[in-house]
Amino acid sequence: MDRLARFIVEKRKFFLGLFMLVLAISVLLAPMVRVNYDLTRYLPGDMQISKAISVMEREFGLKGSAQVMVEESNIPRALLFKDKLEHVSGVNQVLWLDDFADVTKPLALIDRDLVEDYYKEGHALFQVIFDEGDHSLKTGSAIQKIEELNDGKIYLRGPAADAFRLRQTATSEVMVIILLVIPIFLLILILSTSSWIEPVLFIAAIGVSILINMGTNALVGEISYITQTTAGLIQFAVTMDYSIFLLHRFGEERAKGVETKAAMINALKHSFSAISASSLTTIAGFAALMFMRYGIGFDMGLVLAKGVALSLLSVLLLLPALVITFEKAIERSHHRPFMPNLKKFARVVLRLRVILPAVALLLPVAYLAQGSNHFLYGGEAVTPQTEMEDVFGRYNPLILMVPSGSIQRESALSAALGDLDGVKDVQALVTVADSSIPREMIPQDIVDNFQSERYSRLTVLLDTGIESAASFAAVGSIRETANRYYPGQFLMVGSSPAVSD
Repeated sequence: MDRLARFIVEKRKFFLGLFMLVLAISVLLAPMVRVNYDLTRYLPGDMQISKAISVMEREFGLKGSAQVMVEESNIPRALLFKDKLEHVSGVNQVLWLDDFADVTKPLALIDRDLVEDYYKEGHALFQVIFDEGDHSLKTGSAIQKIEELNDGKIYLRGPAADAFRLRQTATSEVMVIILLVIPIFLLILILSTSSWIEPVLFIAAIGVSILINMGTNALVGEISYITQTTAGLIQFAVTMDYSIFLLHRFGEERAKGVETKAAMINALKHSFSAISASSLTTIAGFAALMFMRYGIGFDMGLVLAKGVALSLLSVLLLLPALVITFEKAIERSHHRPFMPNLKKFARVVLRLRVILPAVALLLPVAYLAQGSNHFLYGGEAVTPQTEMEDVFGRYNPLILMVPSGSIQRESALSAALGDLDGVKDVQALVTVADSSIPREMIPQDIVDNFQSERYSRLTVLLDTGIESAASFAAVGSIRETANRYYPGQFLMVGSSPAVSD
């Protein structure tokens, strides 16, 4: 270790230049990192919903969808607004009341339930289908343009709107978190050091490794938005003590009167085992995440393990170069230790050792209590509840795909699904067009929305939250009903089924 420590100190300028070069490359790579906001893509491939998503993409394409509501509207204004929606770049199709009934007639002559699905209390509700998927940047841009339409108050909800809000939240909130956490980190470092410059060097060394980690994620291929927004802060939190180990040892050597370079060599020799042991156990812990069946574990484990390894290299190779370069500034900015003497506290802790058995008795209680924690697995927690629920009720769609070819069975299934608790509406080709009408007479864009060569698609609208006992019960009932009409032949896609799985 002595020879390695000497090599690191002697070649410090080389390592400093190398890190700056890699940092510059990483900064250029950072914008190229592809971020995935669709957590269903991490579901194991052998799960039923993963297979269903693949089939739907092949048969119908994964087009995003959202609902748009406008206030203080009437039929002519609603038709004008629909025309504006259809001309928004990224919008593929807009469905409204006029697609299912003649709106030139008095509304009293049209089925009331149908009218209130799209027009109620002066509010118009449009179903928007996009060119690309819910999580596409093009779809997000279309949603932003819809929000900017100057037609009074506009509300949006649905999978595409949720994905857009999630992306906005992830981008903005991470900056808020950084602004809140960095001062806390600085305070900890100031309390742990005896120089005003040392915390800056700590942050510089670990910060460089974080930026390199973020940039090299471009080489990974694609990472989740959760990893993108949390990896840097987690990396900083779990590796900041490496720098403290090295600098404390360096300070002890300097206090003995050892020359700067020799002090750093000794510090590297004596702190290497502690730093490497700490980092390797952390890397092993994060690497264990990579063996999760849920693919986001591999995603987070790989990025975090890579980040800790880079922090280790940064502390051992970059920090010595920075400390030696700024050693005079460190000495000039020396201050008295702020950390209080903990001897009295240690004596108190020693006296209280008798309570340890009582604490041990609480462990089984804590273990049992943790089973009562309530977790939210989807994006509902970050999706604001809007005025749309007050007018049109909740919107929780799921897709059911069944083999095409039997209008009678599809009609019977649609009717049975509509009678289930928690089901608000069922939209299928057999419900939007009378079964006696020849399929050739129905507009092709409507047919394509509900039917492919092999499958018929039914959209089941649930009047429940996405992550609730009621939604999971409804999903179970829908599966049982679909299996009764199409044993082992149906496929289901949706937020509630995904969370349930």
